Amino acid sequence: MKVDVQKQESCLKVFRVEFDKDEIKKAKVNAYKKDKSRYALPGFRKGKVPMQVIEMHYGKDVFLMEAAEKLVNDGIMEILTTNEKLVGEPSVDIVDLQGETAIFDVEFAKLPDVKIENYTGLDIEAPDNEIDEAKMDQEINALIEKNTRYETVDTEIEDGYQVNIDFQGKIDGEEFEGGTSQGYDLKIGSKTFIEGFEEQLIGKKAGETVDVNVTFPEDYHSEDLKGKEAVFTVTINEVKKPIAPELDDDLISDTTDFETVDEYKADIRKYLEAEKRLKDEKDFRDAILSKLMESNEIELGDKLINTEVDRMIQDITNELQGMGVDYNMYLQFMGKTDEEVRAEQKEIAIDNLKRSIISMSIIEQENIEVKDKDEARKLFKEMLELQGTDYEEVKEHITDEYLESMNPQIVEFKLFEMLKEKNLKK
Repeated sequence: MKVDVQKQESCLKVFRVEFDKDEIKKAKVNAYKKDKSRYALPGFRKGKVPMQVIEMHYGKDVFLMEAAEKLVNDGIMEILTTNEKLVGEPSVDIVDLQGETAIFDVEFAKLPDVKIENYTGLDIEAPDNEIDEAKMDQEINALIEKNTRYETVDTEIEDGYQVNIDFQGKIDGEEFEGGTSQGYDLKIGSKTFIEGFEEQLIGKKAGETVDVNVTFPEDYHSEDLKGKEAVFTVTINEVKKPIAPELDDDLISDTTDFETVDEYKADIRKYLEAEKRLKDEKDFRDAILSKLMESNEIELGDKLINTEVDRMIQDITNELQGMGVDYNMYLQFMGKTDEEVRAEQKEIAIDNLKRSIISMSIIEQENIEVKDKDEARKLFKEMLELQGTDYEEVKEHITDEYLESMNPQIVEFKLFEMLKEKNLKK
């Protein structure tokens, strides 16, 4: 096999791959061995027909295309092992497949060679170390709400009460689709219905019928209802008052994996602290990468951008398949074409590529690498702690092989730790 660079641009590289007649012959023999069980000719048992006989019967090129596919794959593997910064699936052109040699041109998108400058002393604001106490209250209130029971009362509706209603909606005196229901349970203050609907039930009692006047918002999902005024005739069947439990050790031990309120709050705090650390990490990375994208010119070719968009579309497709949804069904549901989705992804693709190029450039300039297994384990432990994962609980599952597979992520983590030291305000 002979591999030469045929053409090279900032974001594109074309290789010419050439195989001699002996390599072609070997590939054809391997194709024959793989496929011979499919052939049956008079005078021969199925799978026992000699290669020469099959070629006489079906033509001398019967195994050529499969052999060519194997040769191309071998060429691509050779290119990938001896070249850096190639991305995505290559395009392949057959230059010659009928002569003494087999010749293919293999075109790859590649990340450009860019030297990122001025990546230190950027004075990025350091995050504070305080969690949002309101989130702590939200978690506790959610537990109380989950365990709140409702008791039927013969009193006026208040905010937070639960009501069972029948309703019939009309626009200009005419009923409309989806505007009628019976026996509907609604929590007042949940903002489940159109703005103003729930508020007009406050002060009413079970057995009453009331007209509720509302206006559908201009951004309502139904085109027929956007901006329209409607009147709902509402009959209140039942009113229930919330009876919230006390936040005490009994509630915690009965409804969670903890025994006391203090233990429960400590776990929430631990979760919120990890959540904040991850947000701070993301905010720092976004801030420094944005600054470096502004101060460094990075040109991207169309092939490179399209390759990244292809990868992103494939990720979307795989995610949808995991939910049992076909990509074309998704397009129909969203009311979009593939071209429109690709156009939406293009700016994200450009941002992703520039971020990768910046990171790779600084890693190369600073010669950032993981020196040995001990450093890999130390850095990975820090990564887990950032996420709020207890290293001691999972360390038995973290093998040397796993750490080796995580090397790109560990190197990236080390990069941004270095950038924090050189760019956060003291």
